[in-house]
Amino acid sequence: MSQLTVVVSEKEWERVKAYIDCAEIKRKEEKPSLTLIKQLDDEVNATRNTDEWNQFVNKYDLQIADVDILIFAIAPVASPIIGWLYREHQAGDISGQPGIDLICELLSLKSSEVTAYRNRLTRTAPLIKHGLIVLEHAMPFAPLRPTQRARSQLLGLVPDGTEIPGATLVESLPSLEEVICPQILKEQLQQIASWPSHDSQLVNWDIRVEHGPVALLSGPSGTGKTLAATALAKEAKLTLYRVDLGLLVSKYVGETEKNLNAMFDRAAEMDCVLLFDEADSLFGKRGQVKDAKDRYANMEVGHLLSRLERHRGMCLLTSNLREQIDPAFLRRIDVVLHFNLPTEEERRLLWQKYMGSMVDYVNTIRKDDEKLTDHEELINNLAIAPRFTGAQIANACRYTGRLLAVESTQNNKVQSQNTLLNKIALSVHNELNKDGTETLRSSLGFLWEHLNGVQR
Repeated sequence: MSQLTVVVSEKEWERVKAYIDCAEIKRKEEKPSLTLIKQLDDEVNATRNTDEWNQFVNKYDLQIADVDILIFAIAPVASPIIGWLYREHQAGDISGQPGIDLICELLSLKSSEVTAYRNRLTRTAPLIKHGLIVLEHAMPFAPLRPTQRARSQLLGLVPDGTEIPGATLVESLPSLEEVICPQILKEQLQQIASWPSHDSQLVNWDIRVEHGPVALLSGPSGTGKTLAATALAKEAKLTLYRVDLGLLVSKYVGETEKNLNAMFDRAAEMDCVLLFDEADSLFGKRGQVKDAKDRYANMEVGHLLSRLERHRGMCLLTSNLREQIDPAFLRRIDVVLHFNLPTEEERRLLWQKYMGSMVDYVNTIRKDDEKLTDHEELINNLAIAPRFTGAQIANACRYTGRLLAVESTQNNKVQSQNTLLNKIALSVHNELNKDGTETLRSSLGFLWEHLNGVQR
């Protein structure tokens, strides 16, 4: 979904400050001059007559009262001095954010108009329903807090990673072109990425949309599920937050549910994607209740299920243990994408991607009379065996690079033409040996010849 950004004129904040100054004069029982107010009203109305403003207003179905409330609420973010002035006009306030009663006072509204403005903050009103304003308490003097969605679309403020408690911002997202997988799977990822921007059309067709898109990416470990999820978020032009279970799950009764509520509430205020990595640990099957611990564990899973069902944003789940996920969650998942082990051609592309320029480096520092390592031939041979996943290939290349970097730093040259192959063989052997089982010659393929007897 493309991010709509409105260029807000500085005249908006001048107008808000003028209304505050006018209210200060009225509180002193003096008669203020309205010339500047009228002039700024005309100038502001002119700046709002743009295509960006009209798109913004139409997108969220805003009325004039909604725009006034939103501008007064976001003004302290754009002009901090306004926040200090708000505090002076609201006894005991430390937030620097206006309540609806203060906004009505500043605008000098009549009683009937005050009621109309207050009714623009009900649960079903556009500002609240679309997550532009948060009213912390159902009272007229409660501060109105602009959400990250409002701050980003009106002021262009980018997330700093602290907006969602229990989740961390993922930066430097890869593109879908960087994901090496079957073409049909890549097309499915592209389709899912387009869903958030088209859900409004479903509503126009009277199709109920109870929650945002939910997709499960399942398959063996290391097959690129997390990479694909991050690329999907970039394709959708949405910010990605990875859910951190360590910040959510608590041993104290009720704390986990409270943390989940805080996370989903803040996520609803943003145009973002929530990524639940290793989802089976959080979405696990509910079991038979044998003691109090089981009962509370089932309650946590049930609460997560209900919040997921009501969340309007996109949620992506990854798991290599799909059978461990509770069936009730699977029912609420819109699509399941299966990631399989890479084919030989895909392994060739993966080795090419992660090998980098190590071969070129080794070739450039050898003597002219030495036989050069053919990069393409090496990659083709590696693609045949070992039959690695993408994560294993990345690990092996990184291990090789570190070994080569140490030797190059110490000797400032590579000793022999087989040094690189020896290091690749050692790296692959290390990756195969992680589970503690014996490494077979067939698993190493042609690299077996480049291991010495001790390494074998």
